[in-house]
Amino acid sequence: MPESITPTVIIPVLNNPRGLVRCIEAIRSSGADFELIVVDNGSTDETVSIARRYTDCVLECPGITIGAMRNEGAKLAKGSILVFTDSDQEPSQDWLRMGIGVIASDQRIGLAGSRVHAPPNSRWVARTWDLQRRISDSAGDIGWLEAGNLFARREVFDKIGGFRTDLIASEDVDLSFRVRRAGYRVVCDPRIVNYHHGDPQTVLEFLQKESWRGSSGWRAWVTQ
Repeated sequence: MPESITPTVIIPVLNNPRGLVRCIEAIRSSGADFELIVVDNGSTDETVSIARRYTDCVLECPGITIGAMRNEGAKLAKGSILVFTDSDQEPSQDWLRMGIGVIASDQRIGLAGSRVHAPPNSRWVARTWDLQRRISDSAGDIGWLEAGNLFARREVFDKIGGFRTDLIASEDVDLSFRVRRAGYRVVCDPRIVNYHHGDPQTVLEFLQKESWRGSSGWRAWVTQ
């Protein structure tokens, strides 16, 4: 990671204290410097108090969409690179350095990231879905990137207005399309590894997750 770049990591969360701790500790294992902003969506458990132990910047934003949560974090961010992940993710040790290195390598890159991975102990449903993700997880320009494993150039993010706040899901698809329409590259690099503990582990969970994703997915595709 370039020495002059100190990124801002933004993590939205809702009632997931254990996952939040796991995510933050994984990022800190890299030894790299970064600013951390946690945005809470109205947790009713110990999530907020635990978040405050790990960072001085905890925003409490109940009842808003996840895109709006990420935007609120970005408003306070000091970094020139915005790094988005979620509380149910577990980044690899080289995740932060690798992502910053990729996006800093070319001024034309607006977004960088890769498809997330299923954790090693996943059940067959998650492992099967992960095989599908690996098909599109190849180095180079890509149509869209997932917000849970996303590095954004701050000036580009601000220029296009950040995430749409009216979408319940697929706000990352919409953001990627708008970045490309603005003339910037959206780049996938499989070396940016992040494990998603929120992957559905049963067929029912998978159907529920895809139904939720589709609730806004069609709007993102149609409008872009």
